[in-house]
Amino acid sequence: MKIILKKYWIFILLFSFLSCSKNKVPTINIVPIENIEWKSKSKCVIIYSGENLNDTLSGRIKFRGGMSSRYFKHSYTLELDSSICIEGLGCNDDYIINANYIDKSFMRHKISYDLFREMNSENKSVKSTYITVNVNNEYEGLYLLMEKINASFLGLNKTDSMAMLFKDPSIFRTKPYKNSDTVNIYNQKFPKIEYADKTEYLTGFREFLFNSSDENFTTSISDWIDVNSVIDWHLLLLLTGNGDGLQKNFYLYKKDSDTPFKIAIWDYDHTFGRDGDNEMNNYDSVMFCDNSIILNRLLNIQETNYK
Repeated sequence: MKIILKKYWIFILLFSFLSCSKNKVPTINIVPIENIEWKSKSKCVIIYSGENLNDTLSGRIKFRGGMSSRYFKHSYTLELDSSICIEGLGCNDDYIINANYIDKSFMRHKISYDLFREMNSENKSVKSTYITVNVNNEYEGLYLLMEKINASFLGLNKTDSMAMLFKDPSIFRTKPYKNSDTVNIYNQKFPKIEYADKTEYLTGFREFLFNSSDENFTTSISDWIDVNSVIDWHLLLLLTGNGDGLQKNFYLYKKDSDTPFKIAIWDYDHTFGRDGDNEMNNYDSVMFCDNSIILNRLLNIQETNYK
């Protein structure tokens, strides 16, 4: 190996130089007009500098994260006052600026999201691109600029009373789980729960999953959820080793009255042999699909032909 590296070191060096210098990573400079907060968005100016685009836009920004908030490098939610067209992401005014702190490879999110879209053109996951971030011209590091999952991104018909969106709903958990939000127990994102509470509908879905007969489950599961969407989600969980993803790290959405629920994936940094706090994840153990009622029943009721 040493002989080979010595013989070809000049080619390796040249290849590395060309690979790294071919495309300049775009830069975003965040200039806060107000202090950046965790709970509410603050006014800011965004200066975007890329190979084919330089633009200055106004908007609102806030810190983003749950457990990740304890790390010194923070993610952001950005809402621009007008759309910006970024290569590879299209034109949008809502973005996530992901610190990607626990994944030093910076590859796990992007690979997982790209794979899910390539599995089926109907699958929804965000597109992303690498950027460097400055705050008031102070370098913050490499980040992943991502589309934001919301009703518009998922193509919900906002005029349809049956269009709905939930983030990490505790609907598939076989073990008891209590949401700290006693009002919005399924993390309803659209419509806003104070305008139209869809809790009863999702509770009905959960009741069906747990209490329907095997025959009723087999004949009616496709009325509730797109099983092809479940299959791709399930395969991606197994491929990436995302044990967390059985219980959370997904959105459940229904476009309108005529379509069943589908799954959109989110948060795939605890994958490919990697877990939080530099621990190894469950690649050397079995992913317990029995902990998900929908996968449990689909796998164990032979008549569904799921396997």
